[in-house]
Amino acid sequence: MKKFLAITICLFAISVHAQEEAEQKVLAPIKRLIGNVRYSDKAKTLADRIALEDRALESIGSTQMAEFLMGDYAKTATPAQKEKFAKQIREYTRYKAFPLIHKYFKDIDLTYEPPVINGDQARVQSSVVYSGSERLTFSWILTKVGENYVITDFLNDKNTSSMQSNKVGQVQPTLKEKGVPGLLSVMDNAVAQVKKAAGR
Repeated sequence: MKKFLAITICLFAISVHAQEEAEQKVLAPIKRLIGNVRYSDKAKTLADRIALEDRALESIGSTQMAEFLMGDYAKTATPAQKEKFAKQIREYTRYKAFPLIHKYFKDIDLTYEPPVINGDQARVQSSVVYSGSERLTFSWILTKVGENYVITDFLNDKNTSSMQSNKVGQVQPTLKEKGVPGLLSVMDNAVAQVKKAAGR
């Protein structure tokens, strides 16, 4: 009986350790994103800032985002076109989203609920408290690529998908009207605008 109990406790400990390890893998890209963006704001040179931003962008699944946003058009787009769109997503994130992270999360730490893992996807609910009482709640959606996870979507407090909203409201209408080359041209202009607005 004692031997059986010892084996059971050992197996339980292994199971708990495996679960904790899996959860940390999910949380790692989120923490890396926030951390590198925060540090980039304190970089002494532009080169150092760009290097930290590049590390933060490694947490973003821009290839997966590009495929999702293009939908059926991804089947006819060339590899070069899809890679360009993915790069545009990264650059738009750099100049549009990163300044918002600086603004809202500069001196405030996020709290994370335990990840909910379902196959190759995971969801992490986060919250942040402003002014001692105002709580903002949102969720990160991550996709497993190889052995690691990348961020592929963001849900607001009403569980509205940022990716789905952009796909339906902007990307697909542009693709229907102008095709893939037209979408890339629109994105070039959008990136140029947010880059200028960011003072870069």
